[in-house]
Amino acid sequence: MNAYRLKRIQKVLSAPTNRVLDEPVVKRILSIITIASAYIYLAALLIPYSNKSFLLIKLMFVAGGLPWWMIVSFILLRSSMRRITSLPDEYLDEREIGLRDSSFKLGYLVVRRLGLALSALVVLEVAATWVVYYLTPMSYTYNPVHEVTWYEAAIKAINEYVTDVLGEAPVLTLGSLVILLTYVAYSFPLIILAWRDARNKREIVELPSPEVKIDSLAQKFEKTSKVYFRLLIGVAISIPVAFLSVMLMFVLPIFGLLTVAAFAFGPFVYLWAEIKLIIAIFSLKFQNLNLPRRKQLTRLASFASISGAVVPVSFVVAIFNNQNAGPSFWVAIAGGFAAVGCHVAAFISLRLASVELTSGETTSS
Repeated sequence: MNAYRLKRIQKVLSAPTNRVLDEPVVKRILSIITIASAYIYLAALLIPYSNKSFLLIKLMFVAGGLPWWMIVSFILLRSSMRRITSLPDEYLDEREIGLRDSSFKLGYLVVRRLGLALSALVVLEVAATWVVYYLTPMSYTYNPVHEVTWYEAAIKAINEYVTDVLGEAPVLTLGSLVILLTYVAYSFPLIILAWRDARNKREIVELPSPEVKIDSLAQKFEKTSKVYFRLLIGVAISIPVAFLSVMLMFVLPIFGLLTVAAFAFGPFVYLWAEIKLIIAIFSLKFQNLNLPRRKQLTRLASFASISGAVVPVSFVVAIFNNQNAGPSFWVAIAGGFAAVGCHVAAFISLRLASVELTSGETTSS
């Protein structure tokens, strides 16, 4: 543990400072986005399912893009404050220590432990519910509520609204609220810390770049390329498995879960590939290595990201305009194939980059 702790401290100290994230205005913008996204997420959760006008908005904000904005803003905010939140006291000055202690004391003790405890209970309850549902038969009953007095009518209206908000899966809705509470518990002290730290811009200290290990970098690129093509084979296998699971889910509900996992495997590989390509590009950029190959990887990763974005956009267009559902479907298929093609070419280029780093020669582009 001590060795891991020292390695982590050294990594934080040697990491290059991001000048954009270190700007006070950027810290405050990220703080505002983090707060606003949490409130919008809560408002979307409170939209009743019976409101057909806002149901699509509810589904898009809760299960679509907004949670990703919450996660991204939190990661960027944490990255901007990584030095204060990750380093021990001996590496910080008195102002930074005071800011960190007061901010985390305010948020950690009051909300964070409560959120973690509630999240653990919800996760355990959801897991138990899934086990019972997928492995045993279940039935549902309906018990009508009769109006008696105006008071009972008001209570009934409130209960109907709460029931409508919870929907057919109340555990998931309540779990989303608890997860939102946990998100606020973790982000709240970080927001306070970033907002206070933005008052005084820290002086940027330029640290020498670590020594480049060409062989290690080349081996990393080679391994990443091999892993991608193995995952690509897994995607090709998961597609027929997904359709087979759709047919078998009527035999046993657990195959429905396998269907979701099989269909989600492709987008997961796409996101993984984009992240790995971005890391490879910045690794070459920071070390000022192989400019032609770096430009090629940048173009291919950019084309893949644009082609991949076409897929969800096409489905959104199909949802809002049923007449364009057919063309949108084929556009989504074309975008998916284009993204896969760009990724295949990019990881072949990444494999060639590893060969070039090792040999010191430039292969054909």
